[in-house]
Amino acid sequence: MKKKLIPALIAIVLIIIIGCVSFGAKIIEKYSYSKEWADLNAYYQMGDAADTAIVLQNEIIEERAKLLEGTYYLDLATVHKYFNDRFYEDKGENLLYTLPTDIIRTSIGTSLKEDSTGSEDMGYTIARYDGDTLYLAIDYVKRFTNFSYDAFTEPNRLQIDTIWEERQVADIKKATAVREKGGVKSEILKEMAEGDKVIVLEQMENWSKVKTSDSIIGYVENKRLTETKSELPIPVTDYTEPEYTSVTRDYKINLGWHVVAGTAGNDTFSAVTAKTKGLNVISPTWFKLSDNEGNFTSFATSDYVDRAHAMGLEVWALIENIEYKDSIDMFTILSSTST
Repeated sequence: MKKKLIPALIAIVLIIIIGCVSFGAKIIEKYSYSKEWADLNAYYQMGDAADTAIVLQNEIIEERAKLLEGTYYLDLATVHKYFNDRFYEDKGENLLYTLPTDIIRTSIGTSLKEDSTGSEDMGYTIARYDGDTLYLAIDYVKRFTNFSYDAFTEPNRLQIDTIWEERQVADIKKATAVREKGGVKSEILKEMAEGDKVIVLEQMENWSKVKTSDSIIGYVENKRLTETKSELPIPVTDYTEPEYTSVTRDYKINLGWHVVAGTAGNDTFSAVTAKTKGLNVISPTWFKLSDNEGNFTSFATSDYVDRAHAMGLEVWALIENIEYKDSIDMFTILSSTST
């Protein structure tokens, strides 16, 4: 009887041991930390070698930058949407930026910035086309806009900030990993060492959404964070926006046109204004377009202006296309800032 019982007991014990080991393995598997790494190229949705992700404030936005010949570029639509809408593309010719008293111009594809004082070589191509899309060097945009940016590689990404609000920061208490999602089985985005600092974007029960110093956004266990506190970043104030004003009148305009078909026509000024009443602006037809390059003929004289001012009249000169209207294409002229 005993000889039959002992093998049975041994078999039962072995079954229990195997079951315990199996159960223990499952428990360990469930609660152990994954060592799998995430693909950062997939995480940032990287394209070709020039493609550069943009982290704006604390969000990876859908718009992209480009890294070309060591310079970072933003397409004009992105610049207008997030940073500065005063840049103007003269299609295929120039990039313009208008100040209250000056126009800054650069020929697309060059490194020269030109204004009324002369030209300056920026040392990089200021604006360039990729297909039909115009890209502006981020350093050039920054000359006229207050923002900060930091560049990181592997993969290429830019951290850009346009506002500097109070934020929560914390130290890493013990070496840990920033994971793509909140959970020990989530893939690793970055290993963190004790003492590393993170920006806390959102705190949950067991995990916090954080951003690292090199702009990787992921999740860290709350128990790995310490010294959480508020911090106010120093704002960027490199650029002072000038005051843009307009020419206005606080009275009604009573304007009369003076047909001047040649220089001698200026001599009829006294005759055409002699019997006017309430006139405060006169517009002589001094300028006539002569071709599609924007050239024109002029009948203007300073003597005419002096006489008008003596009568209290402003002079608003008129440019017309009447004489050469059959040979002038106004669409061609008005489509180009140079013409």
